[in-house]
Amino acid sequence: MEPPLIGDALRYIGSNRNGISGYFLCSNRSKRSITLDLQRPEGCEVLHDLIAEADVLVQNYRMGVMDRLGFGYDDVRKFNPNIIYVSVDGFGPEGPFSGLPAFDQLAQAMTGYVAVQSDTANGKLDMVRTAVCDKVTAMNAAQAATAALFARERGAGGQHIHISLHESGLYFAWPDVMSNHILLGEGVVEQAEMSALYAICATRDGHVVYAPQSEAHFWLVAEAYGRGALRDDPRYTPGAFLAPGTVDFLFAELGDAFAEFSTDEVVARIRALDVPVAPVLWRKDIASHPQVVGAGLLVERTHAQAGRYRQPRPPAIFSKTATPAGSDAPTLGQHTAQILTGLGYDDARIKALRETGAFG
Repeated sequence: MEPPLIGDALRYIGSNRNGISGYFLCSNRSKRSITLDLQRPEGCEVLHDLIAEADVLVQNYRMGVMDRLGFGYDDVRKFNPNIIYVSVDGFGPEGPFSGLPAFDQLAQAMTGYVAVQSDTANGKLDMVRTAVCDKVTAMNAAQAATAALFARERGAGGQHIHISLHESGLYFAWPDVMSNHILLGEGVVEQAEMSALYAICATRDGHVVYAPQSEAHFWLVAEAYGRGALRDDPRYTPGAFLAPGTVDFLFAELGDAFAEFSTDEVVARIRALDVPVAPVLWRKDIASHPQVVGAGLLVERTHAQAGRYRQPRPPAIFSKTATPAGSDAPTLGQHTAQILTGLGYDDARIKALRETGAFG
């Protein structure tokens, strides 16, 4: 459901054509769009009828808005007791921040993403420059709704699910971002944080990332680049590859060895050692990379409003139930009449509702 006239703000974020963005196209494929003005009683009447036939309702208004509209969980379960009602908000129903607005940037700030992106050498802070908390919250919401539907099939009935950006972000980041802050009490052997293994190394014409999974992996690469003498450096202790500071030192020293070689040369040499390695791709180069092309990861389509575009195929490959191609993201209100007809509304009623402004 979208508000009339302007629709979802995502329609206008990023590059767009004819008023619809690539961001929206890739985030809303295979969905239908109905516009409703919930400030009008006629719009609320339609929403009531939609919810009455729904299995799952997902809403991300600030806490209290749906209650004021008459569609809080306690209201809805009176006429649809089996509904799976998913509430997504910033900080959840408890705690001093409950009810406050939040966006991805705020959730990153409070759950360790900004901290782990910081440069420890100069103290400069940064964010993960993609909506990581938004996306992981959506994935948690989808998984939770699916689990609740399965439980309902087992006799549990309908239920209310709360999902917050803050808690989802914290849950997702906790195992690795907070790895040195999990164990409590005495006897903890301190090791480098996992983030120390995320190093970018410059080559003559670009950058590579390699991921040694053991000390032996590191020394294979070191020997291949004539840096075996690092074993005798006083800053290195045998068997202490993951000691705090040691990983940083070794990556920095070995990274210098790549600078005189091309990215392709470095990738080929390290790959020959069976050590994980990959080139750093600029965004303009991702779609044409041989792995993306060879595996057919992108599909091209033509949208009625936005024209030609490309997007990733669904990543899960099922052996028995092939993923259908699906439909394009909808234009604003494209399916309003179709959805209302499915509810049993006749043409006269749809026309009357349109005249009230319920659809904008």
